[in-house]
Amino acid sequence: MNEDIEQQRVDQNEIRTHQILVLTGLLTGFITDRWEWVAIQAAVFLIAFLLPPLNPYVFIYRGVLKAPGVS
Repeated sequence: MNEDIEQQRVDQNEIRTHQILVLTGLLTGFITDRWEWVAIQAAVFLIAFLLPPLNPYVFIYRGVLKAPGVS
């Protein structure tokens, strides 16, 4: 029973990081008036939807930002 509860926990920092990265990319595209930034966001969303293990934002959070050894 406790194993099921453990598996359902969500890392709130990962969600916030994803939100910040999306917002940063879209604002950058708006400020610089470049459609490429919006296209990059669309590609990231498509990858995250079709191939969740390859989600670039999850990789950035888990592989770069999250302290090693922290679960």
